[in-house]
Amino acid sequence: MPNTIQLERPCRDVVSFAIPTPFPVGDVNVYLLEGDRLTLIDTGPRTDEAWDVLISGFQAAGYRLSDLKQIVLTHFHEDHTGLAYRLRQETGAKVLAHPGTAVWLREEPWFVEWRNRFFRDLYARAGLLPTQIELIMTAYQALRTFGHPCEVDEVLADGAVLPSHPDWRVVYTPGHSQTQLSLYRAADQTMILADHLIAHISSNAFLEPSVRPDEERVKPLIQYRAELQKLKRLPIRLGLPGHGEPIFEHAALIDKRFESQERRGETIVELLAERERTALELALELFPKHQDQLPLVLSETIGHLDWLEAEGRITKTTRDGVDRFSA
Repeated sequence: MPNTIQLERPCRDVVSFAIPTPFPVGDVNVYLLEGDRLTLIDTGPRTDEAWDVLISGFQAAGYRLSDLKQIVLTHFHEDHTGLAYRLRQETGAKVLAHPGTAVWLREEPWFVEWRNRFFRDLYARAGLLPTQIELIMTAYQALRTFGHPCEVDEVLADGAVLPSHPDWRVVYTPGHSQTQLSLYRAADQTMILADHLIAHISSNAFLEPSVRPDEERVKPLIQYRAELQKLKRLPIRLGLPGHGEPIFEHAALIDKRFESQERRGETIVELLAERERTALELALELFPKHQDQLPLVLSETIGHLDWLEAEGRITKTTRDGVDRFSA
């Protein structure tokens, strides 16, 4: 078990520390909300190292694990939810999350079947071969080993007051994930952002299936840009992200993200003006150093294609089940 923990107290009644992950994004930040019911925001992945660091973090903050009463999961991704089941079993703490997170974490057979069908169809339309698709699906099953099915005891709605913490309000902030929640405290204009906004990297607007199979696919980058505009208008003095350092100038950072998206959009239009391309072909040209992370770069690429098509800057045709784009 680690001997030292870098514990931070970024604002009143909030303790933060970082949990190691096996993912390229690096450590994930978790937060303890102090008060009548000690509440943990996110958990880290399901690894022995993460568990040991989590226990050490509680101890460094002056708590026992048994003091934990609530767990808030900001979204379903494994680096944020992997230890929720074990914590719930060992402490009896209630798990609170978005209704969509409850569906993802329950992993009922109907949803697993729908989720797999969604991604196979998405990747086929992007131009991947069946062998490439199956490699991605196998890799996703390996990723799931860092999580564990878990019941959500209470779902959180946009605008709700966080139970036992009346100064914190739930804010639904989709884009990075359709299940993404943030927490806002108006008294000192502090916001726990999770992966909605990160200082040192841009958050990927992930392509995800709806938790209702009859719903049309959400276009996440379009949605994310709209949510960032809303976030920009919110008075925030301190932003506490899911990864990396605190954010003090959120509006300027959002403008930087918009500029980056515009530049990538212009590059895509230029490439498509040269010749027709599939989403896969574009992804490999845009991200030549990240071909081992195809799901991430395809989310980024298809998100931009959705946005550019909606703006009328590119056109899409479908032949033999594959979408092709031109400008």
